[in-house]
Amino acid sequence: MICKNCKAEIQETSIYCPHCGFQTFPEQEKMVSEKKENLSPVYGWGKLALLIGVLSLVISIIPINKVLILSGICLGFGAASLAIFQCIKKKHKLSTLTIIVAGIGFVSNLSWLLFITYVL
Repeated sequence: MICKNCKAEIQETSIYCPHCGFQTFPEQEKMVSEKKENLSPVYGWGKLALLIGVLSLVISIIPINKVLILSGICLGFGAASLAIFQCIKKKHKLSTLTIIVAGIGFVSNLSWLLFITYVL
C-alpha cells in the first residue's frame, strides 16, 4: 500500500505510516475498491439493455404498423444480444431478467409481424 501523505511504500496492515505518521485506513480502502468494482460499467450497460427490452415489450403490446413492429423486433434482438454479452463478461441477475424480457418482446413482435403480413 502507498501512503497518501508522503507516497512511501507501507505494509497493507499498517494503521500509521512509519515514515510520516499519517493515519491510514486499510479496511476502508478495501471497501471503497469493492464498491467501485460493483459499480462497474457492466451494470450500467445491463440497465440500458433492460430498458431497451422493456421498450420492445411495450411496442409488442400496442402494434400500430409494420415499421413500429420491426423496430420492436430490432430493439428486442439488440437488448437480448447486449444482455448475453454482459452475461459472458460478468454474470448479473439483471442480465438474466433482460434476456427474458427482451426475448418475450422479440418473439411477440415477430408474431405480430407474421400475423399482419400473412393473415391480414
